Formats: sequence, structure tokens, C-alpha cells
Amino acid sequence: MMSIMLSCRLVRSKNNHLLKRGNPMNIRTIMLIAASIWFGWLSGCGDSPGNNNNQDGGGQNCVNQCTEGTKQCSADGWQACEKQSNGCTDWGKSTSCPTGQICSGGQCRKNCLNQCTLGAKQCSGQGFQTCEQQNTGCTDWSEVTDCEGGKICSGGQCSGQCTNQCTEGAKQCSGNSVQTCEKQSSGCTDWGSAQTCPNGETCSGGNCGGKCTDQCTEGAKQCSGNGVQSCEKQSNGCTDWGNAIACANGETCSGGKCGGKCTNQCTIGSKQCNGSGYQTCEQKPNGCTDWSSILNCTNGEICSGGNCVKNCVNQCTEGAQQCSGTGIQKCEKQSTGCTDWGSTIPCQQNQICSGGKCVSQCVNQCTLGSKQCSGSGVQTCEKKASGCTDWGTTVPCATGKICSGGNCVQSCVNQCTENAKQCSGTGVQTCKKQATGCTDWDTPTACATGEICSGGRCVKSCVNQCTEGAKQCSGTGVQTCEKKPTGCTDWGNAVPCQSGQTCSGGTCVSNCTNQCTDKATRCNGTNLQTCKKQASGCTDWDTPQPCANGNACVNGACSTSKCVKGDKRCNANSVEECDNAGNWQITQVCPQVCSGGACSVSAQCTPNARQCNGTNVEECNATGTAWLYLRTCQNQCTAGACTGGCTAGAVRCNGADIETCKTDGSAYAKTKTCANGCIRGYCKETSLLLDNKTVTMDGEHFYTGDIILKNNSKITVGTKGWLRIYAANVNIDATSSIIANGKGNHPDGKGAAATRKGCRYSGCSHTDYGNVPASAGGYGTQGTSSSTSVYNCYSGGSRYCTASNPGGKIHGGYFSEIRMGSSGGGCSSPNGGGMVDLIAANKMTITGISNNNISADGVGASCGDGSGGGIRLIAEDMNLSQSVLRANRGGSKGGYGRIKILYGSKNSIVTNTGSAVVEKSIIPPLDLKSSTHPDSNKYYNDNFKEFSIAWTRPFSSIVGYYYKINTSIPSSQSAVPSTQSTFHTGETLSKTASALKAGNNYFHVVSVGPNATIGTVESMFKVKINSTPVTIKSTSHPSSGTWYNQTTIFLNWTNPIPDADVSGYYYVLDKYADTIPDKTDKFLPTKDKNILFANRPVGTIWYFHVIAQDTQGYLTKKAAHYKIQIGPNPGYGGISGEVRDDSSPTTIDGVKITLNRGLQSTTSSNGGKYFFSNNVYAGTYELRATKTGYEDYVKTVIVTKGQNTSLNILMKKKTP
Repeated sequence: MMSIMLSCRLVRSKNNHLLKRGNPMNIRTIMLIAASIWFGWLSGCGDSPGNNNNQDGGGQNCVNQCTEGTKQCSADGWQACEKQSNGCTDWGKSTSCPTGQICSGGQCRKNCLNQCTLGAKQCSGQGFQTCEQQNTGCTDWSEVTDCEGGKICSGGQCSGQCTNQCTEGAKQCSGNSVQTCEKQSSGCTDWGSAQTCPNGETCSGGNCGGKCTDQCTEGAKQCSGNGVQSCEKQSNGCTDWGNAIACANGETCSGGKCGGKCTNQCTIGSKQCNGSGYQTCEQKPNGCTDWSSILNCTNGEICSGGNCVKNCVNQCTEGAQQCSGTGIQKCEKQSTGCTDWGSTIPCQQNQICSGGKCVSQCVNQCTLGSKQCSGSGVQTCEKKASGCTDWGTTVPCATGKICSGGNCVQSCVNQCTENAKQCSGTGVQTCKKQATGCTDWDTPTACATGEICSGGRCVKSCVNQCTEGAKQCSGTGVQTCEKKPTGCTDWGNAVPCQSGQTCSGGTCVSNCTNQCTDKATRCNGTNLQTCKKQASGCTDWDTPQPCANGNACVNGACSTSKCVKGDKRCNANSVEECDNAGNWQITQVCPQVCSGGACSVSAQCTPNARQCNGTNVEECNATGTAWLYLRTCQNQCTAGACTGGCTAGAVRCNGADIETCKTDGSAYAKTKTCANGCIRGYCKETSLLLDNKTVTMDGEHFYTGDIILKNNSKITVGTKGWLRIYAANVNIDATSSIIANGKGNHPDGKGAAATRKGCRYSGCSHTDYGNVPASAGGYGTQGTSSSTSVYNCYSGGSRYCTASNPGGKIHGGYFSEIRMGSSGGGCSSPNGGGMVDLIAANKMTITGISNNNISADGVGASCGDGSGGGIRLIAEDMNLSQSVLRANRGGSKGGYGRIKILYGSKNSIVTNTGSAVVEKSIIPPLDLKSSTHPDSNKYYNDNFKEFSIAWTRPFSSIVGYYYKINTSIPSSQSAVPSTQSTFHTGETLSKTASALKAGNNYFHVVSVGPNATIGTVESMFKVKINSTPVTIKSTSHPSSGTWYNQTTIFLNWTNPIPDADVSGYYYVLDKYADTIPDKTDKFLPTKDKNILFANRPVGTIWYFHVIAQDTQGYLTKKAAHYKIQIGPNPGYGGISGEVRDDSSPTTIDGVKITLNRGLQSTTSSNGGKYFFSNNVYAGTYELRATKTGYEDYVKTVIVTKGQNTSLNILMKKKTP
């Protein structure tokens, strides 16, 4: 019986498809068929060579194998699907093609045509066919491969149960043939056998005809059953949907992509045009909504706006884009001559569609529940799977109705003023006259990259347009003022009033009332709003209109100003405020983000994305919670990269490319493309597997995969003395090791060199000298000091004293940094232990019994014993089982090394660590970065607003952090932040400038894990603050108190901090003592630290003021001042008088009176009297009197040699 079944299956499936078309039959197969016929095994297979009853003697019913009348190619010609004697259809006998012709798509032709999409599969009877390239050079369907084990074919795949693959009655092209969706014997719908178009006709949009039309946008994708169809250019020259490529087992198709889970792609009941037909939004078997198969329009109708109609109308603005599910649709002119939405182009992996663009992070595009017209249908604002709002797919209005103001109505009314503009999500909507004859809002046009919409305009930064919660009418609907994702307020989308109501004064009512005086104007944010008679018959405020040339509305009219005084906005990361002249001025640069005209520490960004913050490049941390400083550009920052010059030889990553700055410093040039990505100027490597192998490595290495050492493998650290490895997982077995012995030479703990030193024994009267040997290096503990006995004098029973050298000092304790060990004081080559630093993103497993898994021992030497080195292990899940870690001292005098084991959410730690200083703790933040004070080695001036610092979440289960700021490095465990410090959540922190003092400041932070586990190892960030101004000298006028006849002034100055930490100077030369230059004054670059002023007038006193700017643009709070007196001494005079209240005879004591703002000063007393008694050089001065509660009094006075100038001062009280 099994032989009969085998032969039946063989004959049905193989008889006409033994090999590729045109190949000779396999001899063994021919013999098998002949033998089958000879022995009469075909009796169970029916009475026709192409027939199949699917019987094995048990009398089972047959099933149709194809669609009657369709044709397919066979090995040597073509065959037709015929009804067999058993009542079912199957492929009939093969008919050979005439000489010189070949079969393609079931027809004999001189030249073949592609009949299917390579790799696609389709069901045929109880099996499936695969689209393959034939010997003809064209694609066609292969022989049938039967489903086995009781499975059935559905969507080109064998499965236990079927699902509907298409909409019954729908048609599609397959090559030059038409397939119709039919209910199969399985009970589910699927595409039937292809019906070849007659000679001279071509298939387009599921119909045979004389010429084709484009049916879709090339490259677009859509779901068909549980497979993906791509829009391809067909052999007829037009685009059409190819055959579906089935998703892999366990995956589902959603939005034209296969994946593990689906998302809703459309609004139930909505319709859209697709080529010559339309699609309806349905709930699919995967539980999500998606578009149905295409149903062609009939009776000479065409598709427009999702409906089959006699005449089309434009549905959108050509070139506009909108989201459809997880992809983008573009408005295109269709073959009908009207515009409509094109096929959906899915966004790339890890992207979503928001506001008609594929992005990594979405923003709300509309007001939830609001409605708008889209062509001849209605779109409703919905919350999408991305978490943000966006417009749903269009639900066409019923026959006889049109859309106006987001409602389907019998007749329309104007909804806005033609050419008015408003914001909708991240784009601008323009009011246009629609096909209905009325005005309405058109499809939003997305703003360009880097721009946002505010007040109906695409701008770099927004300003508030309305008061949050306020309401206004927009056509027949109500708009509410909302806070937008930009951080500013603007009008939301209109929510239509119910049938029978109209909008009046921002409320839906049955009867309107006049809301304003016709033609009156007012400002609405930066826009101008005019009162007009509405369609309701009442006056109301019309759509706000942006002023021309980007100007702002002031006092009910468009002005020449760009803004309204006092308004604030964000411009990239800067806060700008509108000044008195109506211009925007930067008032603050935000360390993280600017939102709503103010700095915010709450950043949300796409991991590894980059942005510019002034001339700094910043990168989003791995958790998407903070921007981290990356580098400072030499010239300028553009789109997250340094441009316009660089430091020769500097290396950076630009995407996957390594770029090096040219020798002339003009620009970066690509030097290498990394196959696995670029990080910190290095190429990432895939993984490292050492199996019974020894290698030498040093420096930094980044692996996207794992590192594994097994079977006596060993890494020896090279001449750099240190090795740092980043990997996903680290696994070192009991027989393998990493060795870094005797490779370290950290300067902080180096021993003292051998020297000749003196000593004096107690009671001796003189000092004698001896040669003291070099001392040992220190790290975790201090190195042992060295000493020698020196013959001195006899006193108290001894003739010797001791001269000594201190050992190398302790360094690098209590914070997360790991270092190399330090050498002995007399050693020219390193002999401290090296450094091994292993960082695993996930799990680290090190197993040891007796071998040293990781060793960083020092080495003993006559030049001074080296200290032990440093070992640091970091992993989210730390698993150390009997691991042997060594950082022992060299000889008997070196200091011990340090071992730091830092873990995250899990740990199992059993180690043998010898005599090293060991610190175990949960992981602190490891990448502290400050955007306000980025370089710990540079000084920054004290006139800054805030100190900001950010980092990446160090492990998954972290609860928060303890931090403190002080001026010292921790010298004991008690100095590390703990419960007495400040608790903080989040990965960004900003403090006011007062938190930092002049000199060295240290930010200390530890992590807090689950169950209130507080880290004992901190991370530390140093900030160096300078508060001292430059020091000025003059070679032309060396003494400030002396008069010189020299009329040319020459000045120079020196910085209190390294010149490299200064970016330039602002200066002023005037006659006032207390002037502090600012950034509106004249500027000199760093290299210019001298200046000359020629031909100054005789008999004048000048002041030169200069203030330094650091590399972040901060100035010192204090300026440097230098007084210059030119000409012969003019002699002295005096000024005196009394101070009174101008509204009464009352005298006022305690008034400060200054000459030239600090040249000289005095205070009124004893009945309001003041004196400058013959101590003022003759000349002209500004006299200024000041006292709290009074307006300043300013007067020009002339002092004459030998005379007293009398001046009484009348002070005016300030108005409360």
C-alpha cells in the first residue's frame, strides 16, 4: 500500500516537473515511473496521468489541485488544469511548445517573462511551489512539493491549520497571469492558480489589458496573508506587487515587515486606494489591524480616496507625507490624474513613523480625539503603538457626503482663511480651497530636520503661542491650547462640534453670539488674529496668521521686531530672551536640554546619538537618559561632529569610520572603515576565543561579543603595561590566565631615587652625610622607606645617625579608577605590577583552583622593589569561583597592589586575592561627564551659572545614588558618600555655581542598589576653578601712582592659569576705575597678551581693564585694572558739600560718593557732610552718589588746582 501511495504522489507531483524546465529526464526517475505503470501500481491513482484521487484504497474524497482553465509550464511544454473523472481538478497532459518557443507563464513564447518573485512560495493543491530561476533565464514556479504528516498548505507554507491569506474575490498579478483569491478545500482563502493573460495583453493591478499602469511605489512593502509583498518593476515596465515571501516560523507580518509581534496598521473601517483597486482595514488572524487584499474597481470606475468612483478628486498635496501604521505614505499624482496617497514604505528596523517621518523617538502629532479631513474622508487622532498620538487612516465618507471640518456632511462650510497656517504635530498645515469648494486644512508638511513648528512656522526654536488650557474656535470645531513636545504652548487640533452645534467663543453651542468687533485685531502668540464674520453668522476670532519675514505681533499689529520683550525661547541648547530692541539674546547655555524657554536636567535621547552644544560634541548615554560630553571642537560643531578644522593627528569615530585630522589641521579624513562599528577611535572586534593559545596584548580593546580563555590559554600584557577589555561576557577557565607582572610605572607612587643625605644624632653638633639607596614603590600600601647609617659623633653610647628616603606613597584608593603599580625609586625600567581591567556588559565567569587566573605582581630589584599592580573586574553578573587574583608587592619592601571587584544585579564571589588591598562593591557610575566643565585637567573661570554632570546607569537594578561635592580626595572609607550625603535619582545633576570653590573641587558619587545596598567604591570627577584675574604690567607706565610724559601706553599681562586653559581676553580703556569688560567689548586671542594705545591726551587718568575667557567661554567674576597717568602732575584740588533729601531739608548720612566710579570715594556723615580735601588731581570727573532707597545722583565736576569745588547733592527717593 505504501508503494501505491508513493507512486501516486510521484506521478502527480513529479511527472511534469521532474527537473528544471528544458532539462532531460533523470534516467532513474523514468525507470521508476515505467516500473510503476508496468506493475499496475497506478490503479489507485485514477484513470488519467494527471489525475489524483488521493486514494489509497480507503475511498477518501479527492481535493481540487488547481483552478480549472488555468495553465502552467511543464518539463517540455504546458498543461491545463482540467476536471478529472473523480470530480476534482488536476493538471492535464503536457502539450509541447512549437520548435523555437519555450513555455513561460503557461504560454508558449519566443522569449520568456518573469512569472514570480524569486524565493516566493505559493500553495498548489496539497503542496507548495517555489519561485525559481529556470534554465530559460526567467523565474517561474517549481514542481509541487507535497505537505507531509497530515499538514495542509496555507500561504505557501505547510502547517497544522490554515489561515485566510486574502480577501475572497480579490485579484492580483503573478507575472503575466491573474490570480484570484478563492476559498480552498482547507476552508481558508488563498490565491488560486494563475490564469494567463491572452496573447498581446499584460497583467496590471490584477486585470489583463492592452497596457499597464503603475500600481504601487517601487520599494514599498505590504502584508499578504502571513508574507511580505514588495512593489517591483515588472517585465511590462510598470510597477506592481510581487509574490509574497512568507515570514519565518514563529513570525507574523505586520506593516510590510516580518517580526515577533504585530502592531495595528490602520483604523478599522478605513479604506485606501492601492493601484487600480482599494483596500479595507481588517483585523488579521495575528490580532492586529492591517490592510486587506486589493479589490479592483469595476464597471469603468477608478479609485479615489478609498472609494470606487466615476471621477476622482485630489486627496492630498503632492509631495506631502503621512504615517500609515509603521511606515510612510507619500502623496503622489496617480494614473487617474488626481493626487492620492501612495504605497506604504516601511520604516527601517528600530524606527517608527511619527509625523510623516521615520524616527527613533516619536512625538505627539495631534490632539487625541480630534478629527480632520483627508481628501474625501475623515482621519481621527489616535494613540499609536509607539505611545504617541498620530492621525489614523482615512475613513471615507458615505456616498453623497463630503468632509468638512473633520465631519462627513451634506454641504461644507469654510473652516479657515485661505493661505493661513497652523502647526499640526511636527509640521505646518496650510488652509486651502478643497475640491468641495470650501476652505479646510491641508495635509501637514513636515518641518526640515533640526526645525520645529511654532505659531504656524518652521523655526529653530519655539515660543509660547497661547495660555495652556485656553480655547478658541477653528471653523466648526474647538481648539485647546496645549503644551507641545517642543516645550512651548500652541493650539491643538480642532475637535469638531456635534451635529446641530457650532463653535462660538471656543465653545460648542446651539446658537452663536458675536465674540468680537468685525475687523478688530489682536495678537495670538507671535501671530496676528483678525475678527471676522464666521459661517455661523456671528463674529469670532479667525485663524491666527504668522507675520511676514518672521516678525512678531506686538499690540495687535505685526511689528518689525522678531520677538516680544521678555519672551523666552530655546535655541538648540541655549535659552534666549527677547531684549528691548525686539531681538533674541542668549542668556544661558543649558548643560543638558532646553525646554519651554528654560534649562532642564531631564534629558531623553536616542542611545549613541550625537548633538552639538556650542562647540562641544555630546553623545547620548547607553540608557538614553543623559547627554555626555565627548569632545570640544577646535572651530565649530555641526550636526554632532567637529567641522572647520581640527588638531593634527586627532582621531575620532564618524559612524563606522575612523577619521584622523590631516597634518595641516584643515579637516578630518577617513582612514579606516570598521566592520563592527567604531568607538573612541578604535574598531570594535567581534569576539576573542583563545583555546590552548598564548598571545600578547595591551591597550584598549572593544568586543561586541564574548572573550573566552580555556585549555591553558594565556594573555601576556605588553610593553604599555596595561590591558583594558570591554566585552559582552568574559569567561576564563581554571587553567587559563592574564599576566601583567612587572609592567607598571605609575608616577604617583614611585619610590625615591638613591641620593646622598645628611643626618645628625641627638647630642651631636654637626651633620654628616651618607648614600641612601632608592626606596620601594607604593600603591595600595606605602612602599618601605630606605635608609643608611652615617658615622656622626659619639653621644650617649652611639656614633651613628640614620639618613632615609620615604617609600612611594599610597594612591588610587576608594574610587573606581584602577591604575598600574609604581616602580622603585632608582629603576629606569618599570617593575611595579601592571594593570588588567576587564569590563563585561553582562556576565563574567572566572574559575580558579591553584593557578593565577589574573596576576599583576610587582618585581623586587636593587633599584627599589616595585609595588603590586591593579586588577579591576566589572560585570552586571559577577561569578568568581575560587578565582586566584594576585597583585602582590615586589620583594619584601614594595607596597601592595589593588584589586577592585565591582558587580551589578548579581554576584557570587569566592576568590583568593593574596595580600593585595581588595575593594568589593556594587558598580558606581563609570563615565562621569560634565558638559559645563568637561576637562578635569583644565581650569575654568568662576563666572558660570551652574555645574552639570551626567553619566550612564551602571547596572539594571539600581535604585539611585548618594553624592557630595568637596575639595578633597577620599583618604578613608568614611570619606566616601553614604547616608549622610545627598540622595539623587536619575543620571543628570545640576548645581549652582556656589557649590564649587576656587581651586580643586571633587564630585563624589556611589550607587544605591536593591535592599538599600550602598556602594563602598565611589567615582570621582575633578573640577578646577579659577577666580584670579590676570596680572597687568606696563613698561611705558610702570607705576600706577606716577605721572609720565609718555603719551603712548604699552601694557602686557600674565595668566594665573596655563595659557592653554584660556581662549582669549576682553578689554576696555576708559576713565573709570571699576569697569568690568564683557563679551560686547573688544576681544584679543590667547596669544596676544600685550597691547599698545598711541597718542593719549596729556593731563588724563586712564584705566585699562581686562578679563580672561576660558575654553568654555566663562569669564572671571573680577577683572584686572591698571591705572595710567599721562602728562606732568596737574596738582591737587578738592570737592566738598552736603547731601540732602530733595523733598525736605533733611540731611542724609551714609551716602557713598565716588569719583570716576572708584578712582576715589568717601561717605557723608555728621549732618550729611562729605569732603575730598585737596587730594584730587585737577581735571574733570564723574561724581556719583548712591544709597539704598534713593536714585543714583550723577554729576560732572571740574576740579581746579589749589581750589575747592563746592557741590551740594540732592537725593531723590525711589518710587515704591
